[in-house]
Amino acid sequence: LGAAERRRRLLANLDDASRRLATCAPAADAGAPTDHAGTEPLAGEIEALRASIRSGRQPVNHDVAEDTLDLIVRIDEALRDRCGSPSPIDRALVLVARRHNIGTS
Repeated sequence: LGAAERRRRLLANLDDASRRLATCAPAADAGAPTDHAGTEPLAGEIEALRASIRSGRQPVNHDVAEDTLDLIVRIDEALRDRCGSPSPIDRALVLVARRHNIGTS
C-alpha cells in the first residue's frame, strides 16, 4: 500500500474506534462513575494519534500501524464487558492485532 492509502485506512480505523468509544463509554460509565477515568484518556489518545497521522510529521509506517492497533485493542478491553459485542470491523482489528502480538491481552 502507498502512504496515502495507509494513512486513510488508519484514520478510518481510528474513526470507528472513536465512534464506539463515544457511543458506548457514556452508557457504560453512567452506572460506574469511577470507570469514566478509564475511557476518557483513550479518547485523548485517539485524537493525538489522529492528529499525528494527519499532520504527516512522521511516516505512516509499521510503528504507527502498531500504535493504532494497540489503541484499538485497549479500547476493546475497556469496553468489552460493559458494552456488548464489538462491531465486525472492531473484532477483525483486534484479531489482527493479537495475531501480531499487539495489545495487552
